[in-house]
Amino acid sequence: MARRLLACVALSLALTACGTDDEAGGAADAPEAGPRTEVDWDAYEPGLQRRIDDLETSGDCDGFAAVLDDLPGESGAESPLRSYVDEAMNAADCHSYG
Repeated sequence: MARRLLACVALSLALTACGTDDEAGGAADAPEAGPRTEVDWDAYEPGLQRRIDDLETSGDCDGFAAVLDDLPGESGAESPLRSYVDEAMNAADCHSYG
């Protein structure tokens, strides 16, 4: 009986160790952090960068939608701020928003 228990424990450990990265927390699908677009944060409301970074960390896609709605009029699709928001959305896996 002890051998059977030991064999089951060993098999369980072996199967756990052979799991995929997805089973271990999705590390294989996590985007690699790259350089971010430079933004002149002094030109925007205080705390905007922190708000965007917090949304990225929390994965709050609805929050990103609100940020996009609130972007200043001069921030077109090619602006550094819009690029920064897009990069944060991609890192948070919020591709279908915006």
